[in-house]
Amino acid sequence: MKSLDRRLNWLEDRLAPVARQHIVVSLYDAGQKLALGPDTCTRILREAGHIDPASAICLLDFGHIPHGLNTAELEKHLREHGVTSGSR
Repeated sequence: MKSLDRRLNWLEDRLAPVARQHIVVSLYDAGQKLALGPDTCTRILREAGHIDPASAICLLDFGHIPHGLNTAELEKHLREHGVTSGSR
């Protein structure tokens, strides 16, 4: 078991070598404008628990967010519904 745990830790370190940083890939519809920037949206999703902190790579698809939301509506939508996401 120690050998397996050691190998998994080694692989995780190779995928995210700097303090186990996460790789976040964000997808948007062409020409889509959101009331909040991508860093703010990602922070809100993390705070709301929509991003798995244990995953090394996270894909966020913002294409399913309704267009035309203002700042408050977008934040509420992200906290309540999140986005279509996948983790590895």
